[in-house]
Amino acid sequence: MKKLFHLGLAALVAAFLAMPASAGQGNHGHKGGKVKGLERTEEVQEMNKRADAQRGFTVAPGLRKRKASRLARRA
Repeated sequence: MKKLFHLGLAALVAAFLAMPASAGQGNHGHKGGKVKGLERTEEVQEMNKRADAQRGFTVAPGLRKRKASRLARRA
């Protein structure tokens, strides 16, 4: 009985040790997961703007000016 207990315990330890290695692998289906950094930020802001426009929200005053100046700085 003691041998069976230790064999089961060893199998459990091996399973837990293998878990972190397999946890980081695979695609979890996150939308836009490959786009990172500023591109992702701008993409999310555009999606939010479109959603707000559909709900009837307007653009805040001065937002267009700030975006134009930001784009001019990046170019």
